[in-house]
Amino acid sequence: MALLLGATPLLAAAPRRQWADRHLALSSEAQSLPMALATGGTVQQEHTCLVDSTSSCPGLVEINRRTWRLDLPPSADLLLYGPSFMSEIVSSIVAPNAEELTPNITSAVSYVQEQRFGQAASAGWAGCNVPGGGDATCRLSGACRDGVCTYTFRNGARITAVTNAEELQDPGSQTSRDAFAELLRANSFSHVFFMMPHGQEYWVESAAAGHSRRNDPAKINDARGRNMCLPSVAGTVATWDEYSACISESIYWQAAHRLLRSDRLTLVVPWMQAVPSDSRLSGHAVLSTARTAIGRGCGICDPATSAGCTTPNPIFGHLLHQCVVVCERGRALNASLAARRPGGPCLAGTVPVMAEQLLAAAYPEMARDPSPAQVTRVDHTAPRTASLKGTL
Repeated sequence: MALLLGATPLLAAAPRRQWADRHLALSSEAQSLPMALATGGTVQQEHTCLVDSTSSCPGLVEINRRTWRLDLPPSADLLLYGPSFMSEIVSSIVAPNAEELTPNITSAVSYVQEQRFGQAASAGWAGCNVPGGGDATCRLSGACRDGVCTYTFRNGARITAVTNAEELQDPGSQTSRDAFAELLRANSFSHVFFMMPHGQEYWVESAAAGHSRRNDPAKINDARGRNMCLPSVAGTVATWDEYSACISESIYWQAAHRLLRSDRLTLVVPWMQAVPSDSRLSGHAVLSTARTAIGRGCGICDPATSAGCTTPNPIFGHLLHQCVVVCERGRALNASLAARRPGGPCLAGTVPVMAEQLLAAAYPEMARDPSPAQVTRVDHTAPRTASLKGTL
């Protein structure tokens, strides 16, 4: 029987079936979220973590006691836009629902864009799953090309992910700027989650780096030492005004603000930048992921070996990917991966909690009590001094 995320034992059989019809859920109780993340072919290997003991990642045992709420209603037509930090959130949503993906892909990329960029192809490249988990091919069952993926689910829900996609994120290219505006105009997204992407310097350095895609960190910052608008100094509340002003100047944020209703656009702030309480940007909600990461989980210290390490505390200013899933090295892991047992030494990391935050922001009925989705609601048109009292 499918594990119905969000359902409670008090639901009668008929309402339970209705919930199942309306929402996606994990396809099997035998496939727990940690193992779906570790072996399901949806999470990039560089976003997984291997540690000697999960106890080195504070708070993960508590996190994994929850009943995950990562289901999608059929009305969902979401755009998740940003850098690789956002791609971690995307994979955390797709993983538990992967067996509900349909081959009947309805791409959000328009015919004009397909002619410009080329027809999207099914994903299938090396680099997914925890090392030692067998076939490491990424099997995302979506229409994917160069950082743009569309996932269509059996109940009609759709996710479009634009992450590190030069054709839609290079501010130095008029073609890219036009394509992003066209993407928004051509689709009626139910909600758009915007995380500031890399700047023009990133794409210049990527071209220079060639196929290795291993950019020189010193060359991807702008003239003020910022990458993705994140300041060169620790991203505390004191740097929020600089960070938010930088995003306000982004041609991509301006297009989203101009073309989307205020209740359909949310700024997602990565965990290395603090957000003052009750902040909004251009009249839109701001969602902070920092509270989820502070003092909890592990970050990825060496993407080449999937080595994890304790999340720095405070985390502000550290450009460190959080672990989507954390597994303990050793024979127990190898046996668990071979048998695909949910009791294996793997735990979901902090990123799936952030994925819950996003879904709860779009669909408040999915929020927990107290809600993990601390989406701020008050706009600051007055002086900002009062907003500096609290952080998320």
